[in-house]
Amino acid sequence: PELARGYFHRGRANLYKPSLEDAIADLSKAIEIDPMHFHAHTFRGAARVTVYDFEAAIADFSRAIEIRHESADAYFNRGCIRFYLQDWNQAAMDLAKSRDLDTCDENPSCIYLWMVRMCLGDHAAADLELKSHFKGYPHDVQDSERLLTGRNHIFRMSNFLLGDLPSEELIGSVEVTHAVMQIFQIYCTVGMM
Repeated sequence: PELARGYFHRGRANLYKPSLEDAIADLSKAIEIDPMHFHAHTFRGAARVTVYDFEAAIADFSRAIEIRHESADAYFNRGCIRFYLQDWNQAAMDLAKSRDLDTCDENPSCIYLWMVRMCLGDHAAADLELKSHFKGYPHDVQDSERLLTGRNHIFRMSNFLLGDLPSEELIGSVEVTHAVMQIFQIYCTVGMM
């Protein structure tokens, strides 16, 4: 197992290099030595997503879930791959499990789950998903006493998604981040389906 740790760390370091084959090889070696190495499975899954080997990535995240079945991140990552592959029902199950395991306000599972439900045509369930996720957020963006500086985009996005903020106001906001714009674009696309 100590040797597995070395391969794991080298594989993780190789994730940040142009060629991911070395990272995948090192992480595979770590898994060969220690098949229960949770992080080696998750990092190899992430590397495989980057090289578009989605089925292998799903297998890695599935194995990570077998090892640590309470890992919200592993369910989230597998759900995102299934979302990308438009396997809506499986994505919904994984994302719901991630949401249930990690109930913090920062968990993005609810946003993806909302999009999945929209893609499935279940708009009522999608709206319920959003409302339950954003119920604790203040709806007045000026209520900055409770907000961390620079996080108003979350509240603007929640208000937009719940129909309380016009799209022009969301787009015109100086605090709109790239991620919010991506979600807005996905919403517009899904809303047209």
